[in-house]
This record gives sequence, structure tokens and C-alpha cells, in this order.
Amino acid sequence: MQDLMQIPMIKNVIMLMIVIGVISGIIEGMKDQKKKRPSSSKYSKNRYDEDDLPYYARQLMSEPEVALYNSLCRALPGHHIFTQVQLSRILGVKDGYSEYEWFNKINRMSVDFVVCDGRSNIVACIELDDRSHQRESRKKADAKKDLSLSSAGITIIRWNVRQMPTEREIVRRVLS
Repeated sequence: MQDLMQIPMIKNVIMLMIVIGVISGIIEGMKDQKKKRPSSSKYSKNRYDEDDLPYYARQLMSEPEVALYNSLCRALPGHHIFTQVQLSRILGVKDGYSEYEWFNKINRMSVDFVVCDGRSNIVACIELDDRSHQRESRKKADAKKDLSLSSAGITIIRWNVRQMPTEREIVRRVLS
């Protein structure tokens, strides 16, 4: 009879050992996984070893953007053309409004090109739209960007990547 009572207890001990083994295996696996992946925490200690940093140089502009940039430079001599400009660099928040709140609404937005006159006054912002701008989420973001710029009195011009403007069209749209 005493032997029969020990059987459930032995089963419980075996189950407990199995659970502990599985948990130990999971923990060891997580430790191994962490060792394989470069940690970013070593960079947070103000210790930069240029051989270990995970960065590489990226292209500033796509091929169509480079083509449009060159056309803008030829068509608009005496103007400055800036690329990939954050909206927070060209828009300010009016007095009486929370600067933090309103900058948060635009802080990740940029325009492909900003055209300025010789005195660095903004003449227009230009966006070169590809097929990604047909998605509903992009349409909403584009509308928000356009509204933000137009509310500050900045002209926004959109050209489709498949219908690149001529230099004459650039002059007509930007300087009119």
C-alpha cells in the first residue's frame, strides 16, 4: 500500500525535473542567441570602436531623384536646391501652440527637395512620387504633409516619377 502512494509522488518529482530541464534549456538557448547577435549596449557607454560600429554609407538620393535634382539645378540657376529636408527644419510653430506637440506631428516627415532663392527664402518644396504613394497610408501622410506646408504658405509641387518634368515645366511651376 505504501508503494502505491509513492507512485504519484515519483511522477510529480519526474515532471518537476522535466519542467526544470526545459526551462534551463530555454534560458541557455537565449544566452547563446544573445552571444551570437552583436549587442548595442556596448555603444551606450561612450565607447566607440569604429571597426565594430554597424553603419554603412547610404545613397542620399534615388536615381530618379538625382535626375530631377540635376534638372532643377539647370532650370533654376541662382537658386539653391536642398535634398531630403526634414519638415521640422523648414516649419515653425506659431506662438500660443505647444511646440512639442506640433513638431511631433511632423518630426519624421521630409520633402525630397527644397528650392530657395539666393537669400535662402523658400520658394517651393518638391516631392517626387513613385508607386508607393498610391497606398492609402501614403496618401494620408502626403495629405498631412501638404496641409502642413501650405498652412505655412509654402508651395508644394508633386511630380510623378514616371512623368519627369522638363526644365521648362520646372521653371513654370516653381517660379510662377
